[in-house]
Amino acid sequence: MHHMSRLDTVTIGVDLGKTRKLRFLIDTGAEISIIRGTKLKSEVNFEPVNGISVKGISDALLRTEGTVLLKFFNLTHETTHLFHVMGEDFGCRYDGILGRDFWKDRGATIDYCTRVVTMSEGVLHFDDKPDETNDSTRLLTINSRTESIVRLSTTSSGFGIVTKEELAPGVYLAETLTD
Repeated sequence: MHHMSRLDTVTIGVDLGKTRKLRFLIDTGAEISIIRGTKLKSEVNFEPVNGISVKGISDALLRTEGTVLLKFFNLTHETTHLFHVMGEDFGCRYDGILGRDFWKDRGATIDYCTRVVTMSEGVLHFDDKPDETNDSTRLLTINSRTESIVRLSTTSSGFGIVTKEELAPGVYLAETLTD
């Protein structure tokens, strides 16, 4: 069975979005939260003096266009968060990124098994459903000389560290945390 490598996303209603709901990548490795400028209503003015340089996974430096305070409205309690606005050069295919600052401010617990995020403002469900099948074997096709983020199941209970390992000639598993 071929298994597509998907990234984890949540869809949330945002007051200044062009559409009623926007899709955000959950990225606990990102320091800041980012919104694609083209996804904001055209009348939105953001603060242009706070532009910062952002280095993504490609190592290219991108410059943010400023910041905007967004209000989220489909959680149990209203919440706002400061986002950095990215221009046309934003390579992410989602509307934005919810970075570590977003999750930390809310004391969020992200459960990758149940696909649920729990925060004081309410609960968010991942866009995809938990896998119905619990197969331990899946076929994953990865192009040569690429880096890919994939989700793997583990039998560990509690937090742990998986050390870097060569799974097959030239195929490496990076050091990672499990929970």
